[in-house]
Amino acid sequence: MYWLHHIGKAYWTPAKFRAECKKYGVSRRIALRTLEDMAFGDNVLLAIWDGKKSIIFGQFTVDTVYFQKPETLQLISSDLVERVIQHRFVNRGCGTYVVVSETDVSVPLKAVVEAAEATGDQLMVGGDFEDVPRTILKKVPHRLGFRPFDWDQAELDAATAKKNAKGEPILYGQYYLDKECARILEALTGGVNKLIRVAEYKKREP
Repeated sequence: MYWLHHIGKAYWTPAKFRAECKKYGVSRRIALRTLEDMAFGDNVLLAIWDGKKSIIFGQFTVDTVYFQKPETLQLISSDLVERVIQHRFVNRGCGTYVVVSETDVSVPLKAVVEAAEATGDQLMVGGDFEDVPRTILKKVPHRLGFRPFDWDQAELDAATAKKNAKGEPILYGQYYLDKECARILEALTGGVNKLIRVAEYKKREP
């Protein structure tokens, strides 16, 4: 399943975001009510609004969740092995935090969300940044959060769409999906994913 997510142009350009992600990986704060509808293995398309249009420029596969409270990990399972890290400082465009530990897990994402709900934790999702062909969305303004997105249809339309001077397809649909209808096949959760505990999170004002 695909989701569309905007990054803030007050913090990044696509090039700056890409460079940052090569250093740290992707980490994006997310509401628990949204994460409840996600699964490990979902893909998040990354877009930026330039004042006139949204530009899709990358994506990541959800395989990492960042959390802050040790109790969250304990609620997920008492058998998990937490690898302590000597406070790796992360300086992102939108803020800073310190990585405290990493833990490999094979539980469903829903179990992580339920633990965070019980402890009142705040989460971020992440993965490895991947480039995708830049695609112009004329009718999709900047919006906060994550929205189910019909990337398969967008790619089909892009093959025959009008191109701009850079050869980038220009699409006029919104391609949003109803989340209840979008989940046709759950992503498999048998693989190994990662939980990263962070501390000293500080949001940077634009």
